[in-house]
Formats: sequence, C-alpha cells, structure tokens
Amino acid sequence: MTNDVVLTPPAAWTSRAFVNHPDTPGGQPVSYPTMNLSRRQSLVAAVVTVMLIAVLLATDAGPYRSEAVQSLAFAGLTWQQVGPCTSTGDVLRPGMSATEYSAGESDVRLIELVASDDSTVEQMYSRLLRVQVYANGTWITHGPAHSWLQDGSRSEIDHVRGLPHGAQREWYANGQPRLEIEWANGMKSGRARGWYRNGIPLYDVVYIDDHEVEGRAWREDGTLRQDE
Repeated sequence: MTNDVVLTPPAAWTSRAFVNHPDTPGGQPVSYPTMNLSRRQSLVAAVVTVMLIAVLLATDAGPYRSEAVQSLAFAGLTWQQVGPCTSTGDVLRPGMSATEYSAGESDVRLIELVASDDSTVEQMYSRLLRVQVYANGTWITHGPAHSWLQDGSRSEIDHVRGLPHGAQREWYANGQPRLEIEWANGMKSGRARGWYRNGIPLYDVVYIDDHEVEGRAWREDGTLRQDE
C-alpha cells in the first residue's frame, strides 16, 4: 500500500490580496489543485527546496558575509580578512583606506591600503600590501611589501624590522624592468641597476654600506655617458 501525502497551497496564495495582485494574469482568482505525492517524491521535493534556499542565501548574503569569507594569497600564505584597519603602523599614506588580514598569528598581519575615491589627497599609489609584525607597541613592516602606482607601474621589496633588506624591484606599466637594487639593513649594499622604459640601460652601480664605489650610466640612445 502506498502512503500518499497531500500538499495544499498556503492560505495566503488563495487570499483576495494575492489573486487580485497586478502580477496575477487578468487579476482573476487562480485555482491550485492538490497534489498526491509518494513519500519518495515528497522527500525529493523537500531536498530541492532546501538547496534552493541555500543558493539564495549564498548569493544574497549582504556585505557582512562577503567580507567574512574574503581572503588574499600573499607571501606564501592565505590571509583571512579581519576588517578595517585603524592603525597602519609605519605605513603612513593619507587618503588611502586600510584593511587588515590575519594568517592565524596575533602579532603578524597583512594590511592592504587602497586609494579612496573620495579622498582630497593626491595619491601616487593605487594599492599597497605590507606584512607587519607587532613590536615595541607598534606595527612595523617585516617581510614583503608590494606597491602599485597610479600610472600602472609596480614595485616589490622585502623588509626586516622596518628596514629595506634584500632585492628591490620595480617595473614600468608596460612590464619592462625599471630598477633593481640590493639592500642590507636599510642601506644600499651591492649592485643597483636601472633601465629606460624602452629597455636600454640607464645605470649600473655598485654600493657598499650605502656608498657608491663604482658605476656607469647611459643615455637613452644607448651611448655611454662620460663625466659631464
């Protein structure tokens, strides 16, 4: 014997307000016949209904939900968004809005700064990403620091306790390298090279403890500059 389940439409569907609604064709009452479904059919219908509700919630969850699940992949880690950042530590960029991200450690964070559309401060940068650590009562850059400029160029440099350390690289908007500089604890130490936008070398210099010890420079046509 088959156990049938009788489904009838909610009372609101057959109310005068509903059947006379402008969206109801002709504004005439609509009849809703009862449906006889087996238990299996009823279960399938219930599952489909739950899935539809889940899809609607996921696509219309509002800004709070989208922010809560937003993440960034940077410096080999996946950072989860925490929220607006009110203290940017050693990164001072007026007119840029800051957002904080965490990878799970309370004393390490990633901050993202983006130029504000309503800012009255003229911005050189369009976006900044900085890894920071909390030390001596403040946040200082410690790790990769990437920057995107308004003209489409970008740069990358590492920091150790707030000081440039390692290779600094910059690119023109067309992707052509603009410069490469080696840093050690905040001082230029090693080779520093620059290029014109067309790829022709601009300079090639060697530094020791922030002092230039040798180098050459070229004109934009590729000819070597002499002492001028």
